[in-house]
Amino acid sequence: PLMEAFATGVPSIASKTQALVEIAGNAALFPDPLDASDFADKLKIIIEDQILRSDLIKKGFENARKYSWKKTAAETMKVYNI
Repeated sequence: PLMEAFATGVPSIASKTQALVEIAGNAALFPDPLDASDFADKLKIIIEDQILRSDLIKKGFENARKYSWKKTAAETMKVYNI
């Protein structure tokens, strides 16, 4: 879902967990997954800050280009020496 959001130009908020932070990089905001008010604060920031929202969208598009099913398949084939 995060990559789909990036690829479609949706500014994103993702739980601050290792995998999501690693995949999203600087293209998303990361609230504490155990703090609902932090999620609400990040959502409010994205709604109100047009410059940040545009920047997140741009970075999301850039980030989405790094990943593809074709690349995933090629990397998997390397692991299996195919």
